Amino acid sequence: MLHPSIHASTEALEALAAQPIRGPIQAEVPIAPGVSLSWDVASGTTVKAQSGEDLLDLEIQVPAAPPSWLALNLSLGRGHFTKGEALGIVYRGSVVGASRLSPKIRSNRGGKTTDTPLQEPLTFGAPQTTRIAMHSVTAYDGITSPSQSVDGAASEPPYHMLILPLPPCSSRVVLTEFRLFWVDAAHGTALRPTTLSSYS
Repeated sequence: MLHPSIHASTEALEALAAQPIRGPIQAEVPIAPGVSLSWDVASGTTVKAQSGEDLLDLEIQVPAAPPSWLALNLSLGRGHFTKGEALGIVYRGSVVGASRLSPKIRSNRGGKTTDTPLQEPLTFGAPQTTRIAMHSVTAYDGITSPSQSVDGAASEPPYHMLILPLPPCSSRVVLTEFRLFWVDAAHGTALRPTTLSSYS
């Protein structure tokens, strides 16, 4: 069974791959359904994007002070995550200005927003190969939610957004490959490191 959030992210990334992009882009304006960039426009930062041979090629220009925020946003739609499951990112690319990027998932349920930093960062460097970053869902993660409410009725899944903070400096970010996958609790628990917190 395909997790709803994986389905949503796959649709968004397929739309991005099919969307011809070349030139300056605007903050908060989707470059494809479910995909956008956001940054502190007051900083004077500009971003040019192109697609084609790569899934996404970003040229970032920061003229002076670094922006307070700069991120690539990917919609994960609505879905339930529970303790023991695992979420993975398969990626390949390069980043000028940073050797690692630390994604997080922002979840909104009933107007309340929580962030879940993923346990493993995306690392970049030579050689440029396909890599995997994993996150094992714990009971303390903001992405977790019960599939049923207290009275037993089905609860509305939270809305999730994958946020990938980008280097707050003039740089180039190239993503040749990027996709997400999900592992259910029966198999995801086996991926978790054995620590005292694993039993919480």
